[in-house]
Amino acid sequence: MSGGADKAIHFYDFDVAPLHEDAPDGPQRLALVHTRTLKMTDDVLCVQYSHTRSAEKLLVAVALLDNTVKVFFDDSLKFFLSLYGHRLPAMSIDISSDDALLISASADKNVKVWGMDFGDCHKSLFAHADSVMAVRFVPKTHYFFSAGKDGTIKYWDADRFELILELGGHKGEVWCLAVTSSGDAVLSGSHDRSIRVWARTEEPVFLEEERERRQEEMFEAELRDPGRAADDAVEGGGEGGAGDGRSVAPSQAGSRAPSRPAAAKSRALSVAGSKDTRATKKALKKKAKVEKRLRLDELDYHAPTVKFKVPPSMAGAVFT
Repeated sequence: MSGGADKAIHFYDFDVAPLHEDAPDGPQRLALVHTRTLKMTDDVLCVQYSHTRSAEKLLVAVALLDNTVKVFFDDSLKFFLSLYGHRLPAMSIDISSDDALLISASADKNVKVWGMDFGDCHKSLFAHADSVMAVRFVPKTHYFFSAGKDGTIKYWDADRFELILELGGHKGEVWCLAVTSSGDAVLSGSHDRSIRVWARTEEPVFLEEERERRQEEMFEAELRDPGRAADDAVEGGGEGGAGDGRSVAPSQAGSRAPSRPAAAKSRALSVAGSKDTRATKKALKKKAKVEKRLRLDELDYHAPTVKFKVPPSMAGAVFT
């Protein structure tokens, strides 16, 4: 099955044909034979089969340029479901092994989890800081991986709608993903001209610890650029006056325009305020680390069990 900008889905069957047309009794080769075509209303971005062995229940999911995902019966090509909600086109779709869930990754930075029975949206996840380029389920589970233009790969639980792991290593946009049939390894291809192989280990993952680690990274990122919002506000507030589109009388212009000493004093106050903000944030960070140690001593963590007995973490190896 293939789809393209010709607004059509073409279906093919495997067949055995002669290697040379003028020698029908000679060596044979495996060939593809075009069988039927399904016309669509817009460009086709990606297609996906369901996993059932029953021909009557086999489904075809199609992501279109009009931001929708449509589902058809494979045997009759009759329309079944229309999944809409993305603000931009879906770049990748996948269906779980039990045909219960469909996930769609969109250029609007979201991943949506859909039910295949009625086409209802179970959850919309803000997955990446840029367009989501690929999603793939782990076979026989409801865990899935997503890859984005922000250069990260994320590991999700589609039942609890939780982020389990974030895998960083690529130096460019991640464009494609593949998961082995056993789920023991994940392959990712990137704009940085590398293919990374991520192997599953036996090390347990604690969701609370991963969540706190991500929060600390966000907090440290804010500390690297303290007072930026305050400085921007001060600079923006000083650009009004007669240039803001309103007429000002000459007698009022002197009262509205700040003097040089006053402007210098304002800058000094803003610098002092940013230093106080930096000191306050450092104190809060130190307090948060102490509280974290206390919580780690008091709480007894258990690995979440949905499909896996132990949620896997990933260790990467690079092939260039």
